[in-house]
Amino acid sequence: MHSVAKRFIFLVLLCFPSPSFAQDAKLIEAAKKEGRLVLYGTMQTDIFELLQKAFHKKTGIAIDYWAPLKTP
Repeated sequence: MHSVAKRFIFLVLLCFPSPSFAQDAKLIEAAKKEGRLVLYGTMQTDIFELLQKAFHKKTGIAIDYWAPLKTP
């Protein structure tokens, strides 16, 4: 599985409560070794900033966000 796909799946799983925090801790440690999460999407900047702050606070992992260019 591609690294980007793994990171996306990790982010989705991280946003939902899990009955087993030990698994979350293992995923977070593995993601920290990769260094950054690359997120592709179309969300508004203010929404992304809230997500980014919450994610970084919980995991300590930075997010690079890529959005498609807007067309007129």
